[in-house]
Amino acid sequence: MEDRCICCGNVVPEGTMVCPDCIAKSALSDGDTEKPKGEKENEYRK
Repeated sequence: MEDRCICCGNVVPEGTMVCPDCIAKSALSDGDTEKPKGEKENEYRK
């Protein structure tokens, strides 16, 4: 049985619920232009 995206139904890697295309569309529609928290360079080295 293949795992399917919960948004569009495309096949996704095992253990994944949303395909990369839907993730990208979601980020664009939310207006996110910054990296998710914790991915900023040197955030913990200050």
